[in-house]
Amino acid sequence: MSAISSTFTPPEEGTYRCKYSETAKLNHLNYTQWRRDIEFFLRAEQALSIVLGEEVRPQWPNTKSNHSDKRAGIDAAIIHASCESSVKAYLHGLRDPHAMWEESRTKLDTINSRAGRTAIL
Repeated sequence: MSAISSTFTPPEEGTYRCKYSETAKLNHLNYTQWRRDIEFFLRAEQALSIVLGEEVRPQWPNTKSNHSDKRAGIDAAIIHASCESSVKAYLHGLRDPHAMWEESRTKLDTINSRAGRTAIL
């Protein structure tokens, strides 16, 4: 056995790691926390406005569309990689990061995921 393989630690199934930090992968109970963490990762990549639908991607080939396509690809990759397998079923066939974001919100921003942010006064 080589030294590399004996020291390799596989990522936890429920944890998404990137160069900025780590967070629990999106599941049916943690939408609120996941969204908050992923928004920071996407902001660091200067790509959050695409996901939120605030920036319309150019439809014709030019320098701006190439940069926008790259940022949209980063968005889609982060969203997809940060979801548990059961959640990825909701995103199957979606490639547009804004559509992926909205589908996640529609399916998973439920009373169960909101329970953690309810304050008792």
